[in-house]
Amino acid sequence: MAAFLTVAPLHAAEEASAASAVQKAVSETKFVTGTPMTDAQHYVYIFTASWCGPCLSIMPRIVEQYAEMKENKVEIIVIGCDRSEKMVKKYIEHYRAGLTAIYVKAPEALTFPGVFM
Repeated sequence: MAAFLTVAPLHAAEEASAASAVQKAVSETKFVTGTPMTDAQHYVYIFTASWCGPCLSIMPRIVEQYAEMKENKVEIIVIGCDRSEKMVKKYIEHYRAGLTAIYVKAPEALTFPGVFM
């Protein structure tokens, strides 16, 4: 499980399509914790799980930077890959940062043009 995504350069049409797909997915998603900013200019998607060592080590750093990122209209969407929605909620709420999280049984279903796990 990797906590990072690689984003490939896109042509303008692909970029617009990817942005549209991401915004549609965000607007139609049931959030386990929090709600995303409606005026975000950028989204950062973080795949994480409570059982993932690298994820656990990076989460405190993400939480530290979250307030500054929100001020700059950057929203973090945590994609929880635990065994249940309840586990994701407990894991994210542990950090008390107000992070927005969704639960995904199959993270490979959340693919957009130019984004690779």
